[in-house]
Amino acid sequence: MYFDRVAAEAERVRRAIATLTAELESYDRLLRTSEYLAGATLSAADFFVFPHVLSVQRAAGKSAAKELELPFLPLGTRHPALATWLERIAQVPGYERAYPPNWRGAPNA
Repeated sequence: MYFDRVAAEAERVRRAIATLTAELESYDRLLRTSEYLAGATLSAADFFVFPHVLSVQRAAGKSAAKELELPFLPLGTRHPALATWLERIAQVPGYERAYPPNWRGAPNA
């Protein structure tokens, strides 16, 4: 979606969307009973997964993604525990300094 190749790789993109949807659901299910991915405290798992989820949101905001009817959007409705986790991570000290400057003002950034 970042490089406007959705049409050229439509089948591959659709398979990836199915995999991604299942993965986001598994995160949401886990976060319904835990504040963080590995339990009650922030861990490397959170720091690893967080930028990937943000990247998914950012890619979903690209014009090439509009035609795909992404089944995991809107994230806050489809995966509320995951959306709450995103908000929780954004409150971690240092988050603002680590946020990619080129994502500021970008769709779903």
